[in-house]
Amino acid sequence: MQEFQKLLLELDNSHSDLHFTFSDSTPVWPILRWQLRFAEMQSQSGSRSVKSHSGQPVSLWNYMFFCLQNRPKFSRNTDMISIANYEGTPGVPNRMTLFLKDIPELKKQEWLYSNNRKMFGGLSETYSFDSFFYTSWLKSKLMFSSPNKLWEKQLDDFLNPVRQMLSAYIRPEAWFQIRSELSFINRVIPVYRKTLKTALKKAKPKFVLVSEGNNGEWKQAVLFQVAKELKIPTGEVQHGVFNLGMKYGEKLALNPTLKSMKTDYEFVFGPFHAGLTNAPVQCIPFGHYDLERAAGSTEPKTGETMRIVLICEGIPPSSIDNGLLKHTYAALKAFQKPFQLTIRLHPSEAPDEKYAPFFEFPGTRYSEYTTETVHSLLKHSDVVISHASTVVFEALYYNVPVVVLQDANTETYIPKGVGIPFHNNQELLDQLSRQDFSTTEGGEFWSKEGVVSNFRQFWKQHIQS
Repeated sequence: MQEFQKLLLELDNSHSDLHFTFSDSTPVWPILRWQLRFAEMQSQSGSRSVKSHSGQPVSLWNYMFFCLQNRPKFSRNTDMISIANYEGTPGVPNRMTLFLKDIPELKKQEWLYSNNRKMFGGLSETYSFDSFFYTSWLKSKLMFSSPNKLWEKQLDDFLNPVRQMLSAYIRPEAWFQIRSELSFINRVIPVYRKTLKTALKKAKPKFVLVSEGNNGEWKQAVLFQVAKELKIPTGEVQHGVFNLGMKYGEKLALNPTLKSMKTDYEFVFGPFHAGLTNAPVQCIPFGHYDLERAAGSTEPKTGETMRIVLICEGIPPSSIDNGLLKHTYAALKAFQKPFQLTIRLHPSEAPDEKYAPFFEFPGTRYSEYTTETVHSLLKHSDVVISHASTVVFEALYYNVPVVVLQDANTETYIPKGVGIPFHNNQELLDQLSRQDFSTTEGGEFWSKEGVVSNFRQFWKQHIQS
């Protein structure tokens, strides 16, 4: 991961002129960069796709029809549009923007993109963001848009040196998928841009807030460009440590074209996080609404049994490959004191046979996000075993010590000094046996003011004025 990141930074500086573009003049490199990062994660884990157990399987045509049926309705007095990935239960489609319900004075719409067509039930002013994409795709089909042979040749010339440099980190078949996706984007992107521009002109929002869009996915990049053309400010709520990994080469980070593809504002958890990315955005310490709602003292320990929480990684990357499960199992097998283990599953996964060995330990149980919040779990814990996860910072909020696996992702997402490091099962066993944990001071990890008051202040200073 570290070596791959270094090569990306090298490519950032060599591609910083952004000379090669899609047919609507959007630079290819920032979009390709995101695809490369994702492909490297999948190659590292051995997984080919992200499989979530949270949504119901839906046929493509049924879902397309549903999206087109649920196209946004526009109101001229809309203050804000919130665009969110579907997370959690149907009643809470996106936990990172849930704070908006506590700001009733702002009139807002939510544009949701999701693979679950049933999650709209009971949600007012919620529409399908995917409808813009599918509308564009269908229009491009009707216009018989076909690959531009000259552009396809230029694409190969553009990809070849990148492929040579990164071939050791990405599976051969992934390159075909990347090229096919770029070719598809080139055909659809002009219509998508026009469709989105028409929609924003009708809606006339004062502000567009996204749950995640700073990573380089092309649909969001075009959204930000169109919004800026229409002088509509955009913002993003930090949804995890993945934001912290968006470190660009200096030439690319300073390029005004890249800035046009990013949000204007990033609402980060606290001052500490504001300095951990060099993406061309303005970072504002903001807090974490879910964390604030769950605030309170941790449950005092009773008895000798240690309450241990294992944070799972989901897919990708797979926790099998970096040794998290292997090291944790070996350490707990040798641990001489009584403990109760809770396996906290990632939202992208369900109970799996790879966790079966842990159930030989008495009292072991699963914890899933659909039935138990991670914050409730942390408050009732004595120690957390984790990887490079947002949970590291969330546990420190409750003064719960976190033992963090040092793997290829750690340096990118978890700065030194945060959590207690371990490299193997012996080091983990030593930490668990010692039990004299010293947690990292977390005063700068989180905003001292509440999310709602912070957003109201932001609105008054940056939007109303």
